Amino acid sequence: MRDEEVDAKWPALALICILPLLGLLIASAAEVAHAPRGLAREIAEHLSGAGVDNPVTAVLLNFRSFDTLLEVAVLLVALLGIAVVTGETAAPRPGALPLDDVILRGVVSLLASAIAAVGGYLLWVGGHAPGGAFQAGALLASVFVLLLLSGHDVWNMYSPRTERVFLTAGIATFLIVGLWVSAGDRNFLEYPGAWAKELILVIEAACTVSIGVMLFGMYRGGFRSVTRRRNRRSEGMEG
Repeated sequence: MRDEEVDAKWPALALICILPLLGLLIASAAEVAHAPRGLAREIAEHLSGAGVDNPVTAVLLNFRSFDTLLEVAVLLVALLGIAVVTGETAAPRPGALPLDDVILRGVVSLLASAIAAVGGYLLWVGGHAPGGAFQAGALLASVFVLLLLSGHDVWNMYSPRTERVFLTAGIATFLIVGLWVSAGDRNFLEYPGAWAKELILVIEAACTVSIGVMLFGMYRGGFRSVTRRRNRRSEGMEG
């Protein structure tokens, strides 16, 4: 009988908990509806000195470039987490298709070249149109995945030391540029107007490489430096 009474009270308790949250949600929605519509006017006023013509790129890599630095760092931390979890079992994945197929080699070479070219275009066009490092990095990672699935030895394409350089290139470039401009009379990552375009392009190029390698590392379950170290540790414990 008690269980039936408790079961009968659950809907009422759930309703008591949900109603205040629903009220807060409605109040927040009403407040947002009457709030100013973003910062488009302010962005347009300062766009001429941002170094790029695309307002999205200007926000991500100039006005709020520190946020983008943290986003790249979050990707690296996520990859480190994956490597810690799967580092003991991560291993080179064999290609899903035989590499000795002439048609396969031709199609893969054509697709990989086309995807890489589109990625380079998105990196360059990001200054005045939709694009940028994250889109280009995603396409770079897709090239690695395509080569891996078609039988190429992508796992050994670069050494663990080179891989670490690629992984940290974006964050390192952000920090170097930020420290360089802050050595003068500017704040961290406050680019001088005359060099803003070039500095943003350098940062985006480095971030493209880092993001591509990070996303590919997430696909294959970590990166080789952690995998090799853990494998050697496991072999030593077994010996």
